[in-house]
Amino acid sequence: MADVSIRIRRRNTWFVFIAAALYSIGGLCIKVVPWNAMSINSGRNMIAIVVVGIYLLLSRHKLRLNRWIALGAICVCGTNVLFSLANKMTTAANAIVLQFTAPVFVILLSLIFKNEKPKRLDLIACAAVFVGVLFFFLDGLSAGGMAGNVLALISGLTYAGVFMLNEFPDADPICSVFWGDVISVLIGLPFLVKE
Repeated sequence: MADVSIRIRRRNTWFVFIAAALYSIGGLCIKVVPWNAMSINSGRNMIAIVVVGIYLLLSRHKLRLNRWIALGAICVCGTNVLFSLANKMTTAANAIVLQFTAPVFVILLSLIFKNEKPKRLDLIACAAVFVGVLFFFLDGLSAGGMAGNVLALISGLTYAGVFMLNEFPDADPICSVFWGDVISVLIGLPFLVKE
């Protein structure tokens, strides 16, 4: 039994590593492809729809839609679109670092909308994110385009929205991702057709 548990843990660790590696090269791929950001975003999300769709089929997860799933989908779409636009307007590193200010936004949104006071560990994580962004800023964040940096920061806010909305009772994160990817494809399709 312990052998099976160790194998499953090891396999899951590899899946996380592969996902992180693929996610990390996403910004680089956006930079290298000579299309506009909306076309790239639409193409990326076509692939994502297939992958998530296969997962939904294999896991027999029912595809649902309600107001929380729809709001989550809008946040997913916003994160996708803003990240792609930011990557074309600033450095990929800037876009990634600024998008990962999401934990700070989660804490702020929780305080504003749910009246949840942050725990000590949350504040420490927030401070660490701020220090990291500050170091990054001093080391070259200003080298990127300011508009791209602002879009990346807003994508951090929409990314925080994804996490916040997943906590609601009738939310369904995987359905939000699927519908968010569908919206992203539809928004970018006119641009993709022109490429």
